[in-house]
Amino acid sequence: MVNPFSLEFSLFEDNFITYLPINEFDGCMIVQQDDKQGVKDIVLQLMTKSDISQNYITAMSDKVIGNTQIHFAYKQAQNIVDFSSAFPGMLILTSELISEKYSKYYFYPLSIEGKLINYVIVGNEKAKEMLSHLVDENLYQRNLSMKTKTNYTLALMSTLQRVFQELKKTPEELLGEKILWNVLYENAYNLQTLTKIQELFDTIIDKIHETQFFSDTVLLKSMKDFIYNNYQRDISLQDLSGQLNISPKYCSLLFSRLSNDTFKNFLNIYRIEKAKEELANNPTIKIKVLSDMVGFNSSTSFIRVFKKYCGISPKLYGSQMTKK
Repeated sequence: MVNPFSLEFSLFEDNFITYLPINEFDGCMIVQQDDKQGVKDIVLQLMTKSDISQNYITAMSDKVIGNTQIHFAYKQAQNIVDFSSAFPGMLILTSELISEKYSKYYFYPLSIEGKLINYVIVGNEKAKEMLSHLVDENLYQRNLSMKTKTNYTLALMSTLQRVFQELKKTPEELLGEKILWNVLYENAYNLQTLTKIQELFDTIIDKIHETQFFSDTVLLKSMKDFIYNNYQRDISLQDLSGQLNISPKYCSLLFSRLSNDTFKNFLNIYRIEKAKEELANNPTIKIKVLSDMVGFNSSTSFIRVFKKYCGISPKLYGSQMTKK
């Protein structure tokens, strides 16, 4: 996968190469070529010409036949990228490369780490089960060297630190005690250290779960009150997370779990309800004035969102109110 803004369009004038930009950072290249080495040569040539080989890698899927199989090839490439940290300096990764050295590397894809963190910071018991499976996979299902097991332990320690960062809490604040990181690092080769890290994860999950049992109602009220009191301003999830002194990611997960809705959707629904109230009282109000009153930074955005939730434009809604 390569940066779509780093590749010149002229590189893709070949009729046998189709380039699809995915987002600002990723792109997908479909090459009509049977020979894998030929594809590698093309990719290396393009990366050299575009001068991005130092910052990006390419994940090459297995060959597929027919347009309907392209989606599966892309998903396979995404899965291959998860193992990129285990192959530093490698420009092109293939499924064969990963399979060939599979047992020499621990299993801890970035997607799995992200899901584990999300479970932990909301106190979801699934995190314990996931961590247990990961430890079993890497310690007992794979024939890993001591050095690789040590690296896996270090990776889990890094995840543990990210959990505290997301929660914006120190170990003392959350657990009531310090974590002697230097001791854990010095003894990362020891399996007892891995056990200790598992225990810390379990304790964090339990602490968060206990806290949520008593404070969920209060926390949700605080979140909603912030929206009720500030909907007229151009507020965002970052503003709410700052008010609660938690990370935006943690705030988003909490809001979704507690309200069964996203912050943005909840905010927009409340703004539109306030707009409808104003239109009922003053049907001839100018749309620009109304959009400013309910917190939209442009009347175009306001009209689009109003139509989404009401099925008609605010102007038509005002006309209906006038008739009533």
